[in-house]
Amino acid sequence: MHKPSKKTFVIGGSSIYEQLLPYCTGALVTRISGDYGCNKFLPETGGALIGKTILDENTSVEYYDLTRRDI
Repeated sequence: MHKPSKKTFVIGGSSIYEQLLPYCTGALVTRISGDYGCNKFLPETGGALIGKTILDENTSVEYYDLTRRDI
C-alpha cells in the first residue's frame, strides 16, 4: 500500500479501521460516553498504540491522541 505524504483521516466502520490500522503511524480517537446499542468498535491494537487521553468535562467526551509504539 502506498504511504501518503500527508495526513489522511479515516471515518469508520470497524472493518475499514481493521484493514488500515497496520499502516497507521497514529490515531485520533473520540469516545462518547453512554450506551447507544453499538455492536462494532475500534479493533484492539494489542498495545501498539500509546498516548494520552483528554477528557472534556463539559461533554463527557474522551479524546485519544495515539502514536504507534513500534516506530
